[in-house]
Amino acid sequence: MALNPYIKYILILSITLGITVTIAYLVSAILNLPINILTVINAVLIASIGAVTINVVSRFLKVRVSNYIGKTTAESVSLVIQVLGYTIIAIVILTSLHVGDTSALFGGTVFGLVVGLALQGPLSNIFSGLLLIFSRPFNVGERVTITT
Repeated sequence: MALNPYIKYILILSITLGITVTIAYLVSAILNLPINILTVINAVLIASIGAVTINVVSRFLKVRVSNYIGKTTAESVSLVIQVLGYTIIAIVILTSLHVGDTSALFGGTVFGLVVGLALQGPLSNIFSGLLLIFSRPFNVGERVTITT
């Protein structure tokens, strides 16, 4: 028996909300944060609406701008918009959960350090690829010879 897609989405949202509320209560007890169910629901709504909005805006701009600046550059612009948008959403969610500035900065610093060290190789490849996309040393269709 297949479930109706709307029922499936409501079920997934309910499970996600339940897990989020449970984690929020555990974290709020450990960190002494004034978190209740309404603030958690508010944070989940901010995350959901923000993620949908960022995806719609980035896709819309990618389609509209790709004719003027090229497909690869438009995809890069779309990625930058998504990263900035998700960063802003994370800041708004932390503010709605009453997380202090110093706690957020310390947590972000530790997280950035751990992720940066763990993903040092792939991140260097990503940044070198972005450098090639933005500098455009060659165009599509040109011959490239690689010598070692």
